[in-house]
Amino acid sequence: MTEIFTDQLIKKNLIKINQHYESQEEFFKQISSWLQENNYVTDTFLGAITERERQFPTGLHTPYFDVAIPHTDPKHIEKPFIAVVRPDSSIDFKEMGNLEGNTSVRLIFVIGFKHSENQLIILQKLMSMFSDQNMMNICLNSNEELVIYNALMEYFD
Repeated sequence: MTEIFTDQLIKKNLIKINQHYESQEEFFKQISSWLQENNYVTDTFLGAITERERQFPTGLHTPYFDVAIPHTDPKHIEKPFIAVVRPDSSIDFKEMGNLEGNTSVRLIFVIGFKHSENQLIILQKLMSMFSDQNMMNICLNSNEELVIYNALMEYFD
């Protein structure tokens, strides 16, 4: 699992902090464009992730702050990735499992898989990480992408 994770999913250039987005819609447009320019997703990714988020929201309340883990079907993915984005201010997402509930997301893990069997393993590891106060503090408070990257690599190894 760690070999898949470290070699294929998380890359230093996939961590973005203090990014400004006016809305979830703007976030999806910008991240989709950036991922497509870097050959991680197909041109159908934006529509697919937007529609999936509308039907199956991914906002989560964690013990420390709200996160989201938007993702879509493997057919929209060129190569596997996890993009970690920390907006400069929270973004509203609907709550997972509750179309009426809202979350104010501070950290977003955009996930792309070529093989859906890897998805469950990574989602379980992320859910565990969301309860780790030290990791969540690093992700929320570090002002260096490299520090977040190194912490994630160490956590998942």
